Amino acid sequence: MANMPHIHATQQILYNSHIRSVRSTLAIEDIPLTLEQVIDIIDNQYVPCTQSEIRAAKNAYEAYNLLDIYNPPDPYITVNMLHFHRVFMAGLAKEVGCFRIGTAPSANLMLRHLNNLIEWVNLSDEHILIKSCVFHYEFMCIQPFSAGNGLVARLWQVLLLYKWRMPMGLPLASAVCNRQQEYFDILTISNKATGSTKFIEFMLQAIKDAAVEYDREIAK
Repeated sequence: MANMPHIHATQQILYNSHIRSVRSTLAIEDIPLTLEQVIDIIDNQYVPCTQSEIRAAKNAYEAYNLLDIYNPPDPYITVNMLHFHRVFMAGLAKEVGCFRIGTAPSANLMLRHLNNLIEWVNLSDEHILIKSCVFHYEFMCIQPFSAGNGLVARLWQVLLLYKWRMPMGLPLASAVCNRQQEYFDILTISNKATGSTKFIEFMLQAIKDAAVEYDREIAK
């Protein structure tokens, strides 16, 4: 990946990780851009793809750039979640930066489930590695947004892990993308089994794979 001039090594690693995360998280959403195409889109170069794909790449890059290692957003504040959704989905969805609209009972129930999930992750004594996986799984079950739930879920797990001690540049989306079909299959299996154990096991391995990839990048 091309070097950025006059940039600190840590920032270079973070930049490289963000680019890989953008490509991977979009690929999971069936937007199959290459790393080179993502870089060219960010640099405002011509890329032979649709305007929505270009917008999705620019939005995702902006979202990952908001993961400031010195002043990270608080993952336990829903306003921050809404802001990231707005960044991810600007120009791509009708309901942007707001939870999905529904009838009063179902909408209230969805918000209650989401708030309970956030409170549990924040206050539970369970290890954050487990809690971050449970959050990812439950968030995908709750589907608080009309679109873009996977984008937010994957980024939010990185943010939760960073609040522990994992690097902000953890390429978790890349590790998931490498096993994309298994990711969707296990989500489906877990839903049918009404339990998250298989998904937690999958994501723990993805976190391990992402950590190995990050260490390899550091060693270059």
